[in-house]
Formats: sequence, structure tokens, C-alpha cells
Amino acid sequence: MRISIFLLLLWASVIPIFAQKIDSLLLLELNESMSNHTPIVLHDFVIYSAPPYFDQKGEDQLRTIVSFLQGNNKIRIHIQRHSDCRGTENYNLKLSQWEAGKIQDWLRQRGLSEDRVNASGFGEIAPKISCTPCSRCTDEDHQRNRRVEIVFVR
Repeated sequence: MRISIFLLLLWASVIPIFAQKIDSLLLLELNESMSNHTPIVLHDFVIYSAPPYFDQKGEDQLRTIVSFLQGNNKIRIHIQRHSDCRGTENYNLKLSQWEAGKIQDWLRQRGLSEDRVNASGFGEIAPKISCTPCSRCTDEDHQRNRRVEIVFVR
């Protein structure tokens, strides 16, 4: 009887570990990026206007970042959210700031301290692909410009 209770308790403690998906490729990229002092770029990062704010892929990526940072206690990051040029400049700036804040909140709610994670939204001021006027951008150009960058802070 005691053994079965022990096994039940052990199993209950293991289930949450299996439920958390860690993106091993992203984990490798994080290690390499930290070593090379280059930002990690998360494309196709979907943020919704109401909870849950992130799609499954986005949550998996954020969970991987939390895991990485928990294993590297001295590392701090700066989250940078960028938008494409569709919409007004003011709207895109405010939207990217709000989205960066949601990412920051999510990471902090999972145990990362305020001094280790900060965030900024840049709107459309730093595109990866510059297309002027905006109507010259293809859908792929817009998609490349909408991104989250994780920058390591020394």
C-alpha cells in the first residue's frame, strides 16, 4: 500500500514535466546566440488581444526561454517586439509595446525576476526588410518584419 502511494505521488510530480514542451532547436540557438552576442529572432510569433495571448508554438518558445534562463541565473534579456508597416506608425508602436509587455509579463509570471527581463516595442521603425512605400512589401516581407527579438544584456 505504501509503495503504491509513493508511486502515485512520484507519477504526479512527473506529469507536469512531460506536459511542458521544450524546443530543443531553440535551446541550441539560445546557447549559440548568447556565445556570439547576437539576438534570437522569433518569426511567426502570434500574440492575441485576449487570453490566452499566445498560440501553442509561442508558448513552447517562451517556455524554452524560461528553462534556458533558469539554468543561467546571471543572464538578463531584453525583449524587442517589431511590427510591419501596415497601420499607422503610432498604432504600430503602441501595439508592439503592448505585445512586448505581454511577453514580459508571461515570463515574469513563470518566476523570472523583474531585473532579468525587460521589454520594448519598436513598431515599424526597424524593419528587417525595408520597402518604401509600404505597399511595395510582399506578405513575406511583412511577416519577416513582424518579429520578436531576444537580446542578451551584459
